[in-house]
Amino acid sequence: RLEARELAWDAEAGCLAPLDAELRLRLRDEAVTAMELRLTEALRTAAAAAANWPACEAELAAQTASLLGDCRALLDKKTEATQAHHERAAEFRREVMLFEAVEYLELNSAETSATQVRTALHMLE
Repeated sequence: RLEARELAWDAEAGCLAPLDAELRLRLRDEAVTAMELRLTEALRTAAAAAANWPACEAELAAQTASLLGDCRALLDKKTEATQAHHERAAEFRREVMLFEAVEYLELNSAETSATQVRTALHMLE
């Protein structure tokens, strides 16, 4: 999934950063480390559950349901953040195009009318 992205959140810098090879490698390493820690926790939980089976079956089912709910909530937040980012990026692209159009009209004022410039400026509002 990282291959398809241009930018990624750099927690060290606290901002979006270009997803170069170095950042891609660091993010992959962080994900692997986090998964390894969770795997160790899962194995400990499974070992404890096996020693006390079937008494802890309901507890494991409840814990699984809770974790699945947390995952769904995080995915929903990610979707909302991604959508907001895309909407904001589209807004910025529109503004940049309009600024470039105004600049072009101003630089070529001999060939443009005041109405064209006013219309472009009005579109920026």
